[in-house]
Amino acid sequence: MSEKRDLRIFLTDILNATDKIIRYNQEKDSSQNVSTDKDLEAIIYNLLVLGEATRSIPEDFREEHPEIPWKRMVGMRDKLIHQYWGMQQVTIWNTITRDIPDLREKIRKIIDNYSDRE
Repeated sequence: MSEKRDLRIFLTDILNATDKIIRYNQEKDSSQNVSTDKDLEAIIYNLLVLGEATRSIPEDFREEHPEIPWKRMVGMRDKLIHQYWGMQQVTIWNTITRDIPDLREKIRKIIDNYSDRE
């Protein structure tokens, strides 16, 4: 039996995934992009969660929030799943250092505003 999930839950999944990615990245040694294979795998897993949750966000809601790179998020998930051998670690590194902190703040604002509407 499948569980019907509220939009807020998917947004929270995205937020939680960004929090974990940021935390794993902060735990690394400053001389490395990612400290261990285990950390890299944890980051990739959370990028997958982020992309999968994004796929469940309704299109009309995505259109209301063009500040979020929805298609890029799903695209990264698809590439990690279907073309994992072609994903460069530098691409993952750039995503977690440049994009994830900004995404986290934008998703947090959306969740706060969404909660205020109810």
